[in-house]
Amino acid sequence: MVLVDTDRTCPITGQKRTLVTEFWYPAAESAKALPINKFAQFWPGLLGTMSGRVAIRAFGGNCAELNRRFKNRARRDAKLADGTFPLLVFSHGNGGFRFQNTFQMEYLASHGYIVAACDHTGNAAVTLLAGLPVLYNKQSIKDIRRWDDRVKDIAFVVDQIDQFNE
Repeated sequence: MVLVDTDRTCPITGQKRTLVTEFWYPAAESAKALPINKFAQFWPGLLGTMSGRVAIRAFGGNCAELNRRFKNRARRDAKLADGTFPLLVFSHGNGGFRFQNTFQMEYLASHGYIVAACDHTGNAAVTLLAGLPVLYNKQSIKDIRRWDDRVKDIAFVVDQIDQFNE
């Protein structure tokens, strides 16, 4: 899901702060009929482009090979299980990305948690915005104006989930 914070401008892109966000959650039994996630599904619209081929090299191979090696059990767009679930928010490390700990997110979701994980644009290894990759910006961690981006990103994601709940 792409979440846009209309109250902030991203100094990296010059646009409204945009957060590509993944959600893992307890799924309904019907999810078992869905196909298991592939690596390529984290990069919609990017992999067939030159930018995509450059970005995918950072992960060590071509898309078919990465899809083969990528291990997970999640199903995309599964129906949420009935019930009420606590929320956890995952914040990747400097230069990381939203799905780097997929095994951990799946484990938490299988134990009754909803987990949200966004790419911190400019601080993620690569973030896909409007079909174009925004690469990690090493200088951003030295810019004092950017030090609270993560805190504001997480607060925004939590606020968005609260709005979904309502």
